[in-house]
Order: sequence, then structure tokens, then C-alpha cells
Amino acid sequence: MSFDPVQAAEHLADRVPYATDAPKGGWPATCPARELARSPAAAAVGHLAARSGLGLFHTEWRRLLALPEDWVPAHDPSLAEPPSWGGGVLPERKYQAFRHDQALGGYHPGMRAKWTAHELCHGLVGFAWRPDASPLFLATAGRIAELVPVVLWYFLDEAHLRRCPRHSHGGALYRSHCPACEAIAAPRLDELFAEQLLEEGRLFVERELAGVRETLRTGVPVPHVHGGLDLCSDGVAYAAAHGPRLHSEAFHRYIEGFAVEGGGLSTSLEALTARALEVLDGIAQGDEVVPLAPTRAHGEARWALQDLAWRLLTVWHDTDGDAADTLSDLVDGLAEACALTARDEVDATQVRTRAAEAFQAARAGYEALFEDYAVPEPADVFALGHDLLGVGGARSEGQILEGLVDAMPGTITLLQPDVDALISAFVEQDRPVRVPLGRRFASWIAGDAPPEVGALARFEAALTHLPPADPLVVGLGGPKPGDPVRLAEGVVVLREDVDVVELARSVEFGDVIRAGDRIVDVDGQPVPERPSALVLVRDPVGEVILLDVEAGVGDQLLGLWDGGPLEVAWGEWEALVQAGVLRPVRWGV
Repeated sequence: MSFDPVQAAEHLADRVPYATDAPKGGWPATCPARELARSPAAAAVGHLAARSGLGLFHTEWRRLLALPEDWVPAHDPSLAEPPSWGGGVLPERKYQAFRHDQALGGYHPGMRAKWTAHELCHGLVGFAWRPDASPLFLATAGRIAELVPVVLWYFLDEAHLRRCPRHSHGGALYRSHCPACEAIAAPRLDELFAEQLLEEGRLFVERELAGVRETLRTGVPVPHVHGGLDLCSDGVAYAAAHGPRLHSEAFHRYIEGFAVEGGGLSTSLEALTARALEVLDGIAQGDEVVPLAPTRAHGEARWALQDLAWRLLTVWHDTDGDAADTLSDLVDGLAEACALTARDEVDATQVRTRAAEAFQAARAGYEALFEDYAVPEPADVFALGHDLLGVGGARSEGQILEGLVDAMPGTITLLQPDVDALISAFVEQDRPVRVPLGRRFASWIAGDAPPEVGALARFEAALTHLPPADPLVVGLGGPKPGDPVRLAEGVVVLREDVDVVELARSVEFGDVIRAGDRIVDVDGQPVPERPSALVLVRDPVGEVILLDVEAGVGDQLLGLWDGGPLEVAWGEWEALVQAGVLRPVRWGV
């Protein structure tokens, strides 16, 4: 390891003015530019990942497949079936959605922006595997594969990163979340703090590698615990969850047909460690990092073919007879195209064209297979959540509809009978942003739908995705009369031209319907206008409090984001304070 904190701090400082510069060909797929331009280290990861064609899939667009029964660890049967929507959120199960052998990372709208570079970093480091891998080998490989992404998260990404005044010079927030830090994250010069952080990062790497060496010497896992971090424990848990899959015939076929040694695959722990340190030095100091593929196009083709092949092999594992033979042939066709991605003498355009043709042939073959055999739906198998090859059909409209029914059932009811067409249009234009599904849809549908639909969508999205109570208001109390105030964190104020609560009730009981571009009652009469203002906030135990306030009060509340006076009657003031809606600009000491 050549990682030197002083040199790294200087290098990353030099990169501050250029962090927003996109790599040639643009940032990696499904990666918002702002999330990779947030710090010099994140930008470095983005540039390295783009060279190798890495990217992310969108977790809400991607349909996870059920795991074969014999791949499910006995101690965690919950991994068998993919998670389902709850509260408008599609959760991820740590050891089901994530695989070290999957080069593409995940983009989850509910997670913070740091995850983009972290996931790409995993792809850059890759994984280690060999046919006779023991559980300790797999656990240690998982531990080593986590090293640089974790160092990036807690140390490299924090160097020369602007945070809010409350968290400035404090480093990573661990499990805490600060919307203000997320909003203002950007590169800034901060030499002294950066050097201190990077020295801590160097020590973390040295101690972690010492633990790995001692593990291999003694044959017993030797942890290095830093705060709440224990990569040794994480590696053991990963091996336990994935061991049956990694030793399956399907995985052997996957390695034989799609893995490239030095192009994501390491066949020894020593090689994986060397690759990890190479990536570390490349991010921190600008040292050379060997790309995983000859060109970006070669890489994008490889990751797409690998991704689809593994899904077909997962189905193949639980299939027999003629159906299994057909699936095997489809996988072989993908493998032939994948072999070209490791050959730098093959033109990038040719690689991409051949990969797209193989992809389309596999889809056509699988659709034909589905007509005759009980295999998963083609729309589910091919909903990869990314479109690296530009062949379309990679976003699961069915899964998005399920999420919207969970998040805003009344709105979806009101949009009948045009829901399917509207979902298709929404999914096509949807983009990766850290905004919950319900809120994204409410913002989109308000453009063309009747105003009552937009109002109901905003109301249901606010109810479903309402943040928790402001912890400072819970702990320190609300303002006193006459104090300058601002809205507490997590409060939502809605100003609508209809009584949206009554509208929601009427939709639930079938008292209103959509008639073309109008919303009417069962007698054909339009929904009456009633300017209203609603305030939504959670109490300390998580229950939703809904206040119906005067329209003028709602307008005042909407103007309190930066603090100011609030002129309301005493009873309304008391109700707002008691509900936790208001927060003083500052608390008295």
C-alpha cells in the first residue's frame, strides 16, 4: 500500500475545483451527477467506474427473483422471497439484494447520496472465488471486498466535503441522517481536517489487513473493531448467507461463462487484496488503476450480460428436462457474446452490437419458453433495473404499480381505467432521485391530471412518506409565545383548492369517480371547491397528527422555512406547538 495521508490530502485538495467535471461519455449509468460531484473522492470513483462501464440498477425498477430453496440459509428463511412494499418503500434485505460477484450496484431512493460512490467502489474492487473455496475463504474474501468501500464512506468521502454548520468537521454521521448535510454536500478545501481523516483511514486499513493476516495464519477469524464497524463479522455473515449459492452448479457455470480474471474476479485472497489497495491508491492519490474492461462499452456489455445470465441461471437451477436445456442454450448464447468483452482487439461498437443481439435473442427465447413451461414471467426476469445495452424493457412497471397502490391507493383508484398507460408513461420518464416513489408520482401526475387528482396524490404521498418527529423538538421542546420560529423537521404543509380529506373519504367509499378530465360525484356533480390548509406531523411514537388550519395560517407556515414571526390566535399557536409543528430558531440556555 502506497497510501499516504499527506499526499492524499494534497491530491484530493487539488481535485476540488474539478470534482464536478464529468468523465468522457458522462457519469456511470443511473448515477446522478450531483452525488458523484459531492466530494473529490466520490468524483474519483465516478471517473474510474465510468472507464470500466460500471453503473447502478434502480432497486424500484428491478424485479428481484425468488431464491431457490436450497440456496436459502436455514438460519434466515426470510431471504427466500423478495421483499414487498410497505409504507410506500421497497426495502432491501442486506444479504439478498447485494452480491460481491455482481459488478452493478443498487440505487435505492430511500438511501443517502453517499451510497452511489460506495456501490460503484464495490464494482471496482470486485470479488474473490475459487472452486474449492472454504467458508473461511469466502468470509475473508467478503471482508477484503468491503475494505475500500468502507474506507471511502467514513474517511475518503469526508475529506474536503462541506457539511452543515452543526456537523462541520465532524466526519461521517454513521447511522444518523441530516437532511441539511445532504442538501449542501459539495467539495470544499479543508486541508487540516482532511489530513486528520485520511490518517484515521490509513490506520483503519493497516489494522484491518493485520486482522486478515492473523485470520489466515491462525485459521480463526480475527476481528478489527472500529466503532460499530466489524468487517470480519460482516464477512462471516455474508459467507453464511451466500455459501450454498457460491458452491452451486449454477454459480460454477456463471464463473466459467461470464467471469473474467482481473476483470472483476480474483482467484486468490492475495490478488483481491492487491486490487483493493490499487483502487484505494487510485481514489486517494490518483495512482493508476487498471480498468476492468478494454473500454467503457466493453464493460457495459459485460455487466449487462452477466446480470441477465445470472437471472437465467437462477431459474435454470430450479428447472429440469427440456426447459432446463433451453435455458442452458440461452445462457450459452450470452456467454459467447460476453467472451468478446475481454478482447481489446474487438471494436467497441461490435462488442455492444453483439451483446445487444444476444440479449434480444435470450429474451425472445425465454418468452417462447414461457408459453410452454411454468417459469417466472418474462417481464420479471428481464426487469433488470438498468438499460446498459439500450434494448428497453428493463423497468418493472408491475412493481412500480404495486408500490403506488401501497403508497396512494385512492389516487390509483381515481385514475382508473387509464392506470396502466399512466404507469408506463411515468416509468419511462422516471429518474434516479432520492425521493420516495409516492412523492415522485404525485409531482409527475399533477402536470396533466385533473386538479383533484393532484391534490389527492399530494395528500396520500404526504401521509405515506411523512418523516419522523423532529428529535430536537421532542428533546428540547417547542417555542415560547413571541419567539421567532421555523417549521420543525419533517412537517408537511398542504395548501389545496379542495377539501382533500373529504375527497379521500369519498374515493374510498366510491362516492366520486373520474369522468374524462373531471372528477364528479355519482350524480355527475363536480367536487366543490374549498380552499384548505393541512398540517401533517408525526408525534414522538410515530403516529400521524393531522391539523386542519385556516388558509391564511397555512400560507404563513409555508413561509417559515428560514424562520420568522407567526401571527395566529392563541388557541392555534398552542395546538401547533403541542403537535410539534413549530421549532424555535434558537433555544435558550
